Amino acid sequence: PGMVYIAGGSTILGLLGEDTQRNPNRETTVTSFYLKETEVTNIEWKEYLAGLQKKDKTLYDAALPDEKVWERALGYNDPYI
Repeated sequence: PGMVYIAGGSTILGLLGEDTQRNPNRETTVTSFYLKETEVTNIEWKEYLAGLQKKDKTLYDAALPDEKVWERALGYNDPYI
């Protein structure tokens, strides 16, 4: 409840009619996902985490953001590297 379905799809990224030799167009795909209907404030997020921490340490650890996501192979998604 309170979630909205966002359909995934594909699109072409790049500049039309520009220097496609140096900046090639590329296709990207986004999978479908659910998005909360209303925004969540930082205080609401902290209250949620505090509640999880009191109940279950495993769920709390799983809910924390992955701060090393940018260090993975696809983190930068730079086609020029």
